[in-house]
Amino acid sequence: MRSAPLPACAFLLWTLQASAGDMLASRIEVERLQRALSQPGQVELLSLDPNTDCLSDCWHGWQVLGQTTLTDAGFQHALAGELSQWVAAPEPEYIALCFNPRHGVRWTTEGTIW
Repeated sequence: MRSAPLPACAFLLWTLQASAGDMLASRIEVERLQRALSQPGQVELLSLDPNTDCLSDCWHGWQVLGQTTLTDAGFQHALAGELSQWVAAPEPEYIALCFNPRHGVRWTTEGTIW
């Protein structure tokens, strides 16, 4: 699988907003998430449909249209670094007031799905 350039993955930062509100309220959750991101895990890129009511195969309430597993360790490491920085210090201008995601990231490590 060809790795996408890191700047092209900026849109993935928005995907954490779906659960970032609750995580950012609790420093313990932020620390757990950053620890999870620092470890190898299963990383899936999800294609979402924000305009359809989700009846099955949902991700944070949005219908999953498709998914692929990201297996390149270098790409996972780079993505984890970007996500970890954003979780530690989110930039409000990147948090949309109307959040209709088209993509999401499902990170599984230590038996926890993020």
